[in-house]
Amino acid sequence: TLEDIGSVAKGVGLGVGHLTIGCLSLYGEMTDVLDHFTSIYDPYSDPNARPRPKVTDFKSGAKAAGLALRNGWKDGITGVVKQPRVGYQRHGALGGAAGSLIATVNMAMKPAVGTLSSVTWLSRGTYASVKKTVETYKNEGRLISTKLFNTASSTQDNEQLQTDDNEKISSAAKIAAIRSGFHPKVCQHILDEFEKIKIERTKNIACSMKKKKSVS
Repeated sequence: TLEDIGSVAKGVGLGVGHLTIGCLSLYGEMTDVLDHFTSIYDPYSDPNARPRPKVTDFKSGAKAAGLALRNGWKDGITGVVKQPRVGYQRHGALGGAAGSLIATVNMAMKPAVGTLSSVTWLSRGTYASVKKTVETYKNEGRLISTKLFNTASSTQDNEQLQTDDNEKISSAAKIAAIRSGFHPKVCQHILDEFEKIKIERTKNIACSMKKKKSVS
Protein backbone atom coordinates (compact mmCIF):
# COMPACT_ATOMS: atom_id res chain seq x y z
CA THR A 1 0.00 0.00 0.00
CA LEU A 2 0.94 3.66 -0.26
CA GLU A 3 1.28 3.86 3.52
CA ASP A 4 3.77 0.97 3.56
CA ILE A 5 5.73 2.49 0.68
CA GLY A 6 5.84 5.81 2.52
CA SER A 7 7.10 4.11 5.69
CA VAL A 8 9.81 2.27 3.75
CA ALA A 9 10.87 5.46 1.95
CA LYS A 10 11.00 7.33 5.24
CA GLY A 11 13.08 4.57 6.81
CA VAL A 12 15.49 4.55 3.88
CA GLY A 13 15.80 8.33 4.02
CA LEU A 14 16.55 8.32 7.74
CA GLY A 15 19.01 5.46 7.29
CA VAL A 16 20.88 7.29 4.54
CA GLY A 17 20.94 10.45 6.65
CA HIS A 18 22.33 8.64 9.69
CA LEU A 19 24.90 6.83 7.53
CA THR A 20 26.03 10.11 5.97
CA ILE A 21 26.47 11.75 9.37
CA GLY A 22 28.35 8.70 10.63
CA CYS A 23 30.69 8.71 7.61
CA LEU A 24 31.38 12.43 7.99
CA SER A 25 32.11 11.92 11.69
CA LEU A 26 34.53 9.08 10.92
CA TYR A 27 36.15 11.13 8.15
CA GLY A 28 36.61 14.01 10.60
CA GLU A 29 38.29 11.77 13.16
CA MET A 30 40.64 10.40 10.50
CA THR A 31 41.68 13.87 9.33
CA ASP A 32 42.29 14.91 12.95
CA VAL A 33 44.63 11.93 13.32
CA LEU A 34 46.39 12.76 10.05
CA ASP A 35 46.78 16.35 11.19
CA HIS A 36 48.92 15.14 14.12
CA PHE A 37 50.57 12.30 12.18
CA THR A 38 53.40 14.51 10.92
CA SER A 39 54.55 15.13 14.49
CA ILE A 40 55.47 11.43 14.73
CA TYR A 41 58.29 11.71 12.19
CA ASP A 42 58.85 15.49 12.35
CA PRO A 43 60.52 16.61 15.60
CA TYR A 44 61.09 20.09 14.20
CA SER A 45 57.42 21.11 14.08
CA ASP A 46 55.02 21.85 16.93
CA PRO A 47 51.55 20.37 16.24
CA ASN A 48 50.07 22.55 19.00
CA ALA A 49 51.54 25.80 17.69
CA ARG A 50 48.17 26.81 16.27
CA PRO A 51 44.99 26.72 18.40
CA ARG A 52 42.25 24.32 17.35
CA PRO A 53 39.43 26.21 15.56
CA LYS A 54 36.11 26.55 17.35
CA VAL A 55 33.25 25.92 14.94
CA THR A 56 29.79 27.18 15.86
CA ASP A 57 28.22 27.81 12.45
CA PHE A 58 28.89 27.65 8.71
CA LYS A 59 30.84 30.91 8.72
CA SER A 60 33.29 29.77 11.40
CA GLY A 61 33.53 26.37 9.70
CA ALA A 62 34.37 27.98 6.36
CA LYS A 63 36.99 30.15 8.08
CA ALA A 64 38.55 27.09 9.74
CA ALA A 65 38.52 25.27 6.39
CA GLY A 66 40.33 28.16 4.73
CA LEU A 67 42.94 28.26 7.49
CA ALA A 68 43.52 24.51 7.29
CA LEU A 69 43.98 24.69 3.53
CA ARG A 70 46.26 27.74 3.68
CA ASN A 71 48.37 26.44 6.57
CA GLY A 72 48.79 23.05 4.90
CA TRP A 73 50.19 24.51 1.70
CA LYS A 74 52.16 27.17 3.57
CA ASP A 75 53.84 24.63 5.87
CA GLY A 76 54.61 22.35 2.94
CA ILE A 77 56.35 25.12 0.99
CA THR A 78 58.09 27.05 3.78
CA GLY A 79 59.25 23.79 5.37
CA VAL A 80 61.74 23.36 2.52
CA VAL A 81 63.81 26.12 4.13
CA LYS A 82 62.61 25.99 7.73
CA GLN A 83 63.04 22.29 8.51
CA PRO A 84 66.70 21.96 7.41
CA ARG A 85 67.56 25.20 9.23
CA VAL A 86 65.93 24.13 12.50
CA GLY A 87 67.47 20.66 12.17
CA TYR A 88 70.93 22.13 11.66
CA GLN A 89 70.52 24.48 14.64
CA ARG A 90 69.55 21.62 16.93
CA HIS A 91 71.65 18.71 15.71
CA GLY A 92 74.25 20.09 13.36
CA ALA A 93 74.89 18.68 9.89
CA LEU A 94 73.04 15.44 10.65
CA GLY A 95 70.00 17.42 11.78
CA GLY A 96 70.17 19.52 8.62
CA ALA A 97 70.11 16.39 6.48
CA ALA A 98 67.21 14.97 8.49
CA GLY A 99 65.35 18.27 8.17
CA SER A 100 65.80 18.20 4.39
CA LEU A 101 64.38 14.68 4.22
CA ILE A 102 61.42 15.64 6.43
CA ALA A 103 60.78 18.76 4.34
CA THR A 104 60.66 16.63 1.19
CA VAL A 105 58.00 14.37 2.73
CA ASN A 106 56.05 17.35 4.09
CA MET A 107 55.91 18.98 0.65
CA ALA A 108 53.35 16.32 -0.27
CA MET A 109 51.96 15.43 3.16
CA LYS A 110 51.14 18.90 4.53
CA PRO A 111 49.09 20.17 1.54
CA ALA A 112 47.23 16.84 1.31
CA VAL A 113 46.33 16.85 5.01
CA GLY A 114 45.36 20.53 4.82
CA THR A 115 43.05 19.87 1.87
CA LEU A 116 41.38 16.91 3.60
CA SER A 117 41.03 18.85 6.85
CA SER A 118 39.39 21.76 5.04
CA VAL A 119 36.56 19.44 3.97
CA THR A 120 36.20 18.28 7.58
CA TRP A 121 35.91 21.81 8.98
CA LEU A 122 33.49 22.87 6.27
CA SER A 123 31.31 19.84 7.01
CA ARG A 124 31.40 20.57 10.73
CA GLY A 125 30.38 24.16 10.08
CA THR A 126 27.49 23.06 7.88
CA TYR A 127 26.30 20.56 10.48
CA ALA A 128 26.56 23.18 13.25
CA SER A 129 24.47 25.66 11.22
CA VAL A 130 21.82 23.07 10.41
CA LYS A 131 21.65 21.95 14.03
CA LYS A 132 21.37 25.55 15.23
CA THR A 133 18.59 26.21 12.70
CA VAL A 134 16.73 23.12 13.87
CA GLU A 135 16.98 24.25 17.48
CA THR A 136 15.72 27.72 16.53
CA TYR A 137 12.77 26.30 14.60
CA LYS A 138 12.04 23.94 17.47
CA ASN A 139 11.93 26.82 19.96
CA GLU A 140 9.63 28.72 17.60
CA GLY A 141 7.41 25.67 17.18
CA ARG A 142 8.10 25.24 13.48
CA LEU A 143 7.72 21.93 11.70
CA ILE A 144 11.26 20.52 11.81
CA SER A 145 12.25 17.57 13.96
CA THR A 146 15.70 17.21 15.53
CA LYS A 147 15.23 13.45 15.31
CA LEU A 148 16.41 13.69 11.70
CA PHE A 149 19.85 14.77 12.95
CA ASN A 150 20.09 12.45 15.93
CA THR A 151 21.98 9.31 14.92
CA ALA A 152 20.75 7.48 18.01
CA SER A 153 17.08 7.78 17.06
CA SER A 154 15.28 5.00 15.23
CA THR A 155 12.59 4.93 12.59
CA GLN A 156 10.26 3.09 14.95
CA ASP A 157 10.60 5.79 17.62
CA ASN A 158 9.89 8.53 15.07
CA GLU A 159 6.80 6.75 13.79
CA GLN A 160 5.54 6.17 17.33
CA LEU A 161 5.99 9.83 18.25
CA GLN A 162 4.25 10.92 15.07
CA THR A 163 1.34 8.54 15.74
CA ASP A 164 0.94 9.83 19.31
CA ASP A 165 0.99 13.45 18.12
CA ASN A 166 -1.50 12.81 15.31
CA GLU A 167 -4.02 11.40 17.79
CA LYS A 168 -4.10 14.73 19.64
CA ILE A 169 -4.13 17.03 16.60
CA SER A 170 -7.22 17.82 14.54
CA SER A 171 -7.30 17.84 10.75
CA ALA A 172 -7.82 21.62 10.77
CA ALA A 173 -4.60 22.07 12.76
CA LYS A 174 -2.71 19.82 10.33
CA ILE A 175 -3.93 21.87 7.36
CA ALA A 176 -2.98 25.09 9.15
CA ALA A 177 0.47 23.66 9.88
CA ILE A 178 1.05 22.81 6.21
CA ARG A 179 0.04 26.29 5.07
CA SER A 180 1.80 28.28 7.82
CA GLY A 181 4.91 26.17 8.41
CA PHE A 182 4.29 26.06 12.16
CA HIS A 183 4.24 22.85 14.15
CA PRO A 184 0.80 21.16 14.30
CA LYS A 185 0.86 21.39 18.11
CA VAL A 186 1.20 25.16 17.89
CA CYS A 187 -1.68 25.37 15.42
CA GLN A 188 -3.79 23.08 17.62
CA HIS A 189 -3.08 25.27 20.65
CA ILE A 190 -4.18 28.38 18.71
CA LEU A 191 -7.38 26.65 17.57
CA ASP A 192 -8.09 25.52 21.14
CA GLU A 193 -7.68 29.08 22.40
CA PHE A 194 -10.03 30.38 19.71
CA GLU A 195 -12.53 27.67 20.65
CA LYS A 196 -12.38 28.75 24.30
CA ILE A 197 -12.96 32.37 23.31
CA LYS A 198 -15.87 31.32 21.09
CA ILE A 199 -17.50 29.31 23.89
CA GLU A 200 -17.02 32.14 26.38
CA ARG A 201 -18.48 34.67 23.96
CA THR A 202 -21.48 32.42 23.27
CA LYS A 203 -22.12 32.16 27.00
CA ASN A 204 -21.91 35.94 27.40
CA ILE A 205 -24.38 36.47 24.54
CA ALA A 206 -26.76 33.91 26.04
CA CYS A 207 -26.57 35.62 29.43
CA SER A 208 -27.25 39.01 27.83
CA MET A 209 -30.29 37.63 26.01
CA LYS A 210 -31.67 36.18 29.25
CA LYS A 211 -31.23 39.50 31.03
CA LYS A 212 -33.03 41.37 28.24
CA LYS A 213 -35.93 38.91 28.34
CA SER A 214 -36.20 39.17 32.11
CA VAL A 215 -36.23 42.97 31.95
CA SER A 216 -38.90 43.04 29.25
